[in-house]
Amino acid sequence: MAPADAKVINVFPTKHAIALETAEGLEILIHIGLDTVNMKGEGFSVFAAEGDQVKSGDLLISYSLELVMVKASSIVTPMIITNGDILKQLQHHYSGESVAGKTTVLTAVFE
Repeated sequence: MAPADAKVINVFPTKHAIALETAEGLEILIHIGLDTVNMKGEGFSVFAAEGDQVKSGDLLISYSLELVMVKASSIVTPMIITNGDILKQLQHHYSGESVAGKTTVLTAVFE
């Protein structure tokens, strides 16, 4: 699910990752699993295209967790801020478990 209102700036051809840009210019990369590029899109479905405007909570990608568990080296899904230099502060709200569309995990504070 989209972590914020944003524009889709890249959908990886192997469907395992997507990059977003918020109106403030913050770039967010969501990468599902580790070594999932080797799956070549197997088990992944994409619901957004480059150039789309998405809202927080919109479905971006769905995937088979069972298949990722078998074919990838990890199911960890990093959400990476690729241009953090534009931020004054990044506040973490990690509590160990989150619910898509409901749990705030990061708050970006701009200069």
